[in-house]
Amino acid sequence: MDNLGHWWSIAAVLLIIIEILSAGFVLGSLGAAAFLTAIVAYIGFPLEFQLVVFIASSLVLFFTLRPLAKKYLLPKKKIETNANRLIGRKAVVIETIDNFRQTGRVKIDGDDWRARTESQEIIPVGREVIVKVVDSATLIVASF
Repeated sequence: MDNLGHWWSIAAVLLIIIEILSAGFVLGSLGAAAFLTAIVAYIGFPLEFQLVVFIASSLVLFFTLRPLAKKYLLPKKKIETNANRLIGRKAVVIETIDNFRQTGRVKIDGDDWRARTESQEIIPVGREVIVKVVDSATLIVASF
């Protein structure tokens, strides 16, 4: 029982190595807790106190550091790709948009797209609209 600090240190190193390979920050919390417990063991506190330190520090580290790690280590914003980048942009009507007749085209960034309206309004050629939704190869637009 004299070398409990060594065992806690070995456990800490192993847990942190496994955490590096898995990157979920669950084992990292346990590894950090084992490191803190090793310090307590080297000071000479009894096993019961070491277990309390390990459990308490594991819980505190897991519930405080894990959310922080997820917040700062994961991408902050989803990057929109392809057609979803058109949402919120302006387009010009190049063929009258009429949902009933199933006609309508708009031009945006030099590309023309099939277009429909959110409502049943008819939007004439030359009018500016704003893209609300991309539904497959059709832009759902609204006039403003």
